[in-house]
Amino acid sequence: MKRSPIPPALGVLSVVIVLGLSLLGSVAPALAQEEDEEDLGAALDYFLLKRAPDRVSPIPVEKYTDAFEHMRQMPQHATSTGRQLNPMAADPQGAAAAAILEGWTPLGPGNIGGRTRALLIDPVDPQTMYAAGVDGGVWKTTNGGASWRAVSDALPNIAVVSLAMDPTNRTVIYAGTGEAFAGGMGVLGGGIFKTTDAGITWSVLPGTTTSDFHTVSRLVISPNNPARLYAATGSGLWRSIDAGGNWQRVLFVSGGCGEVVIRTDMPSDYIFAACGIQPNSTVWRAKAAELLPGSGWESVLNEPEMARTTLAIAPSDQRVVYALSAEAAGVYGNAVHAVFRSSASGDAGSWVAQVRQTPESDPMGRVILTDLSALIFPGCTMRDPSSWRSQGFYDNAIAVDPLDPNIVWAGGIELFRSSDGGRSWGSTTFLHVDQHLIVFHPAYDGVANQTMFVTNDGGIFRTQNARGSVATCANRQGDAIAWTSLNHGYEVTQFYHGLPYPDGTRYFGGTQDNGTVRGGDSTGINGWETINGGDGGWVAIDPRNTNVFYVSVQGGIIQRSEDGGRSYVYNKQVANQLFLAPLIMDPSAPDRLWTAGTQMYRTFDGGFNWTTASAPTPDVDDITSIAVSPTDPNRVVAGTAFGKVLRTASALTSDGATAWAASTVNTAGFI
Repeated sequence: MKRSPIPPALGVLSVVIVLGLSLLGSVAPALAQEEDEEDLGAALDYFLLKRAPDRVSPIPVEKYTDAFEHMRQMPQHATSTGRQLNPMAADPQGAAAAAILEGWTPLGPGNIGGRTRALLIDPVDPQTMYAAGVDGGVWKTTNGGASWRAVSDALPNIAVVSLAMDPTNRTVIYAGTGEAFAGGMGVLGGGIFKTTDAGITWSVLPGTTTSDFHTVSRLVISPNNPARLYAATGSGLWRSIDAGGNWQRVLFVSGGCGEVVIRTDMPSDYIFAACGIQPNSTVWRAKAAELLPGSGWESVLNEPEMARTTLAIAPSDQRVVYALSAEAAGVYGNAVHAVFRSSASGDAGSWVAQVRQTPESDPMGRVILTDLSALIFPGCTMRDPSSWRSQGFYDNAIAVDPLDPNIVWAGGIELFRSSDGGRSWGSTTFLHVDQHLIVFHPAYDGVANQTMFVTNDGGIFRTQNARGSVATCANRQGDAIAWTSLNHGYEVTQFYHGLPYPDGTRYFGGTQDNGTVRGGDSTGINGWETINGGDGGWVAIDPRNTNVFYVSVQGGIIQRSEDGGRSYVYNKQVANQLFLAPLIMDPSAPDRLWTAGTQMYRTFDGGFNWTTASAPTPDVDDITSIAVSPTDPNRVVAGTAFGKVLRTASALTSDGATAWAASTVNTAGFI
């Protein structure tokens, strides 16, 4: 159970279902699962509308931290058992919180996964791993991913994006919160949290509770002194010399820093950082970053139109450094700008572009941040770039084989590998789109152990033959790499809305980039299925015949299924809608449904015909929520993005000229 806001109309039965809500949406046609920049922007706007006090400002995450501390001082009461419990402040091991949850049963999904940007593997015991969902907090496995358990649910912020483990003490872990990779600052964190007991208890580092740490994209720990940490945040690169107690900004760049990597073969802190906003992203280097703040930093790679850039150091020859840069704008916007390689420790002038958006470059290399549909097989002819779907601003990852500096992996929408230092590339068929991180097993030897892990919008996946063949332009069928999902009880799927079936034994809802999903008591948390694609939104179900239900996706599209989700009938697309349009079934007449954009829409026949049921809202305000009286279907109310409540007592006869009564109840926000 997460402390995400609970969506309206979750249903009233003998059970209550609580859904973890998405902090950010994504994108695509109804049956696809890919994202583009325009819809990700719409999702960010949707997020801010719902949560920011004035609809546009950064969310005051510090208030959540303060409120949670007050909660810790209060007695706890479990309504299911009637037990009165000690305050959590007097119970640091969490027994009180565990007791409060006695009456709750996790429903999942444990097998669907969710957007995951961080993964740690214990170097001594690789069966122990920590993963973090952007809307699900930190999870731990001690059996190699066969099962997971949440270890950070008691934190005031669970938007965990980065993790780092003390190389000298495996029980000390740092978790950075707040996501800044989606073209905006919508998913804000609450600083950096630390555990010294392998995830049993956590505390926020006091020096990170300011706006400088609202987004902590990467964390690294010095191999020379574990008390020295570096954090790439939305305000620059920060350093702590006392295990997170105090922080100093050592590199200030407009737009902040999104990436930091460190060499492990040097007696000083030899660091690279990728910072700045498009089109002015720059790779910086300090050969001794432990020295005075700001000293020794030099720009080693910068080109016009460089956007988000990720970095990787070759473990077997740390003079070799790679940079994967997205293009800032234009026809190739968010596709590859270049894959750079330096074999001279990243010296300025030593970076060679292995791939660019030129006909001379490898076709598959040009689309490693783009959907493979940009290529025409066989032979990989390029389609017109105006049709490309590229996401280098959102999913952009690079890693080097631990034993061969010429074997390079890159992740965008899909996953690619080069065996010649980044000049030519092949792809592997993957289990889910939108790759965010590539991690190798600590005992990887390239022969007996070829284990590699990838995290993406679908959770965590593993291959045990990372050096198997990949598909190329010459041989599209050449992919021999096998993948296994490690989403077993890893419950970080990001819900927008959901409902139980009338009998309470099944439940379904719309999720971020995982479509509409359904589970049930009989299948358990790891038996969920995806029954529709895209970004799933609001749902509704006919209590007379549960094979008839309604799903929605981004773009205001509502669909009806009459066979339990095997097929769908197109019903309605709402104009001028939010990222997700509300959808409500009249509790007294299941064939009567309501949806809205800046006007209300009503159907009497299960969605086959829709009628405009209100005049446009005042100020063309988007409608965000709807409620229908269970005793009088003429009484309908709706909330708006600008804090108004609309109401009518003639809902069944109102039309496009009917102005519903409007009251402003919240001048700042979303209802």
